[in-house]
Amino acid sequence: MTHPAGAFDRQTLALTACVWAVHFFFNGALFTLFIGSHHGWDVQLARAICTLLAAGQCWLAHLLLRWRRQVTFGFLMAVLLSTIPLALVQTGLGALVFRDVAGIGDPWPGTSELALDYLGYQWVFLAWAGLYVGLSHALEVRARDARLAEAERLAQQAQLAALRLQINPHFLFNTLNTVAGLVALGRKEETEATLQNLSHFLRYTLAATPAGFATVTDEVGMLQRYLRIEQVRFSDRLQVRYQVDPASAGAMLPSFALLPLVENAIKHGLGNSEDGIAIEIGACRDGNSLVLWVENDADAARVPREGFGIGLENVRHRLAVMFGNEAVLRAHPVERGWRASLSLPWMELA
Repeated sequence: MTHPAGAFDRQTLALTACVWAVHFFFNGALFTLFIGSHHGWDVQLARAICTLLAAGQCWLAHLLLRWRRQVTFGFLMAVLLSTIPLALVQTGLGALVFRDVAGIGDPWPGTSELALDYLGYQWVFLAWAGLYVGLSHALEVRARDARLAEAERLAQQAQLAALRLQINPHFLFNTLNTVAGLVALGRKEETEATLQNLSHFLRYTLAATPAGFATVTDEVGMLQRYLRIEQVRFSDRLQVRYQVDPASAGAMLPSFALLPLVENAIKHGLGNSEDGIAIEIGACRDGNSLVLWVENDADAARVPREGFGIGLENVRHRLAVMFGNEAVLRAHPVERGWRASLSLPWMELA
């Protein structure tokens, strides 16, 4: 479902009740107008039973149809085609009810009589089906708007978190301290490169759209600048390799979705390794999905950890809001080290 099941059930129940209540009173008014009789209680009881049975059939149809994920042409056709067996069943039930409750109708009604009853029920089921599809679409749009609003809020939080990382006194102190050390050693080229990487990194964050997407190329480029700074800080203790399939370079992903994975790899990898680590950043296409991963090779990093941690949990929640069950975040030990991976619906720039 693309919208809350509880709200959908309640509104469908109200819709069904309204449609068949209107049918009950409108049909009764027509009988009174053309026949000039209000009928006896037995006929009214039979009509009420038939109305409840029809409403119950609509509710059962809803329970069978609500498993679908979104309103599509296939869903529309399924709803419309379902009215045919519903009307057929209701025709048979109506004939039995009027015969046994009101004593109206032959033991074996003729084909023409049943056909008229069928047409009478069919148009009401079609009206219900049209309104049901409209309700489904309206709730889906409302749920999508709510998800987008929530995704924008989370994206803004993610950008603010990235900004706090970049201007965090500890981060800046370490970076500037590294630059000062390079200057003292007379390593002019490394000093300039580090300052340029820091400048580009900050500029990318400030220019990014809070709720927007970026290409794999742009995100990996941002990570390269970030990691070059970290490599200068940690020297030979941090090695980085990239396994980005060129075919995935133009694929889209939420901005800053990979940065928390890289931070985790460095934090847990270097924090538990005396010899240093190598980090691998990869991206490829798998069918209709974009798969991205960040992996370190620190044996100590394979120690089981409870949950995702704050950074990865924020990423998981953000992806759940933006893509629902179509996006998956996994974090698990591998043969040597730890891997965090994302699987997202494949998207490209139009």
